[in-house]
Amino acid sequence: MPRARVLHPKGRAVLLTEDKRLFQQAVRETSGIRVVKEVQVTSGGLHPTAYTIEHTQKSRRTKRHWMPLSQA
Repeated sequence: MPRARVLHPKGRAVLLTEDKRLFQQAVRETSGIRVVKEVQVTSGGLHPTAYTIEHTQKSRRTKRHWMPLSQA
């Protein structure tokens, strides 16, 4: 079964999470994406981090798509 495209090959996504270690592990284990910016925010007494991710240059050339975190 073909994988659904979640992020356009030239696209970016901003993801907000409180679980920084799990997110960083998922990015390390997912080929073809990288974090380009990370900003800690305050929301309702919590301190989540917003991560901007994009495809790496190599993945854009080979047209691979990143795997959703739910499948990582």
